[in-house]
Amino acid sequence: MTSSNALDAHGQPMNRAFNAKRLQDRGADELIGICRGLIADGDVNEAETRYLLEWLETNSSVATQWPGNVIYARAYEFLRDGHLDKNERVELLELLSKVSGHISGASGVQASTALPFDQPRPQILFEEKVFVLTGRFAYGSRRECTDAIHDLGGWVRPNVLKDTDFVVVGTLASPDWAHTSYGRKIESALNWKAKGESIKIVSEDHWAETLTF
Repeated sequence: MTSSNALDAHGQPMNRAFNAKRLQDRGADELIGICRGLIADGDVNEAETRYLLEWLETNSSVATQWPGNVIYARAYEFLRDGHLDKNERVELLELLSKVSGHISGASGVQASTALPFDQPRPQILFEEKVFVLTGRFAYGSRRECTDAIHDLGGWVRPNVLKDTDFVVVGTLASPDWAHTSYGRKIESALNWKAKGESIKIVSEDHWAETLTF
């Protein structure tokens, strides 16, 4: 029997699903790097947008998964008329900033991505609701955040499952995340949402505003 992580004669994983995920992760990391490079000067011009669109078309596995699919759809729509106007440049800059977790004027500080948050912001209920926490929280330690949810009658579990009610994303990116501005829990929540599950993804700020004791 061949192990799922066995290597071939070239030292590459023989398991195709494992290999595909590894390549997808690499592409997602490269996309985030491209986004950061494009917004470094505080603007995104037409030539840069065309480059981004062409890169996504070449890397279809990234363009069909979040966040590449969102970026591709927006860039494609903006360039349909062959021109990127001022409002579109501003909107694209905001989108790429959210994807890459960029904080303007905060050198060395990496924020979590704001792109997957539910809009409009949903009502957060606690009694008998299941929460998953991801990222680093300005509110306090993970233990303090968990205690706050327990005190209001909610439950906290380590992983996102289909019956999860809320995924709360800490303000700051975690060094343990698979990608620099988001991690596996956000990916998992988005996958479940795509299958029709009613998981809500909310920011730490919105979550903290609803805490009442």
